[in-house]
Amino acid sequence: EILIGLVGSEMCIRDRYGFHDVRCSEQVYAWIEMDYATGDWVLLAQELENGVLVGEPVELDDGTTDWEPARFTVTGNSVIWQKMPFASGAKRAEYSHCYLWSVGSPKGKDLYESPGRFATWPRVSDGYLTIAPRVNASEGTFYGLTALDLQNNNKVAAQLVMPETVSPFEAVYMGSSFCLLYTSPSPRDRSVS
Repeated sequence: EILIGLVGSEMCIRDRYGFHDVRCSEQVYAWIEMDYATGDWVLLAQELENGVLVGEPVELDDGTTDWEPARFTVTGNSVIWQKMPFASGAKRAEYSHCYLWSVGSPKGKDLYESPGRFATWPRVSDGYLTIAPRVNASEGTFYGLTALDLQNNNKVAAQLVMPETVSPFEAVYMGSSFCLLYTSPSPRDRSVS
């Protein structure tokens, strides 16, 4: 049950839950509340207008100990998040999803499905969402840096498939190019390629 209380300014919090992560833009405030005793979590969002919360919070997603707390970002009046299973949990074979919710919508929209965990957090720059889903799953563990055009019906604007030995750590699409940080292969792996 959601309780109304004061946490700095007026904010909704769940009994037994604590703040896990918070993000905001000028138009939306989003946060994860977590029951650290059980590992259950919930992602919530609320409209923000002139620095004041407006209306009631909307529950966007939730998870149990089988699901990693959502990786999320905010942009304009939208919240974008990834829901994926823990790598070693009971749901590890489940697909991961990237969702988008905008203020006024009753629920989020599924933007992208990954046949495995996403490698990076969702990042937005200049109207493009960058994600790193698994691709070519039948051939091995490959990540595809993917830019979705948020101003053009979320269409794929670019995708760059990384070599199997490269796992991106951070990525963002800027000025028609990907900028990324990645874990480099070991010296032995570099000599083989």
